[in-house]
Amino acid sequence: MRTELASSPLVDLPKYFLEDFSFYRQAFDRALAGEGAYAMLEIGRGFFYPPPALLVVGLFASIDPPDIGNAVYLVANLICLALIVWLIARRYSYSVQQIWWWFPLVLFFAPTLEALRVGQINIITEFGIALLYVFSTSVPWLSGIGIALAAGTKAVPLVFFAYWIANRNWRAFFWGIVSILISLVLAGALFGWQTLLDYPFAFQWIGNWFSSGPDANAQALVTMAQGFGWIRAAQWVTFQQSLEIYLALIFAVSGVLAFSSRTREPFFIVLCLGSMVAPNVLWYHHYVFFLVPFLVWMAWSRLNPWVVVWCGAGLTIVQIDRNFWTYGFLIHLVAHTSMLMLVVWQMRMRFAARGSRMLAR
Repeated sequence: MRTELASSPLVDLPKYFLEDFSFYRQAFDRALAGEGAYAMLEIGRGFFYPPPALLVVGLFASIDPPDIGNAVYLVANLICLALIVWLIARRYSYSVQQIWWWFPLVLFFAPTLEALRVGQINIITEFGIALLYVFSTSVPWLSGIGIALAAGTKAVPLVFFAYWIANRNWRAFFWGIVSILISLVLAGALFGWQTLLDYPFAFQWIGNWFSSGPDANAQALVTMAQGFGWIRAAQWVTFQQSLEIYLALIFAVSGVLAFSSRTREPFFIVLCLGSMVAPNVLWYHHYVFFLVPFLVWMAWSRLNPWVVVWCGAGLTIVQIDRNFWTYGFLIHLVAHTSMLMLVVWQMRMRFAARGSRMLAR
């Protein structure tokens, strides 16, 4: 609460309450009117999500009066948060009594509070990621709906197709493709096929955008590097491309190790963390994407004290580092260190398994 109030005092709450959702609503109205959801290419006010995101926005924007729609949207986000916790606990056979502390942990996480305050769509995206993970083997069609929801509201979760490939989960892969195609067809039918054609240009526009101003909320690593004087503004494209190549290599190594060992969790966590810190446009509320990978990590480790301490320390750094210390750089360091730790663990397990087989021979 202290972290959230420091960035948005109560006196400013009416001004910024559900501000982002109001922009979603405007894009939805423009799409229905045939004016184009992507007509406004402006950071903050523009709509840059894939066309299926309009389907999600429309569920709430169509409710009259708007205040009721806003209330339903907030309640839906809170339900998604509770379901994320419950689904992951259920996946690892934990009772609510064992992991009750996860509920206040996710609710009072400062990026969660910011996402709720401004009406961001991130929590719904995170719910889709939880669905695709929890049901990937037990209910593949529901896992497919999960990636359609996640990638339909944010394009980056498309990387989770690599998770299914690494685990040879072709049924979930198939249902993911089918679900995404259905969502695209529905979006095209409701909002016009031109909307599907306009989106790539909006995606390209935001992919080339870079914040070099003194914006305390700009959390992209490239923005911090330029702000700290490590690179010049003219070098941000090279820096961003280098970051993406580095993360692609991390994904490839972790994916190959997952493919050979059939250990699912490390690669999933690596994909979650890497896809979160990769974009050139990153705001503080995007750190809500720490929740699913860290909850999975703790559950998979059977609440190993060292893992719980590491995840707790990481989330605490997210809470504090926005307004103190390095203003976000330590948060990136937590994500990258976590990925490297997991890849090293995968390597150790792989070499240990190979050594055991050789001794058995």
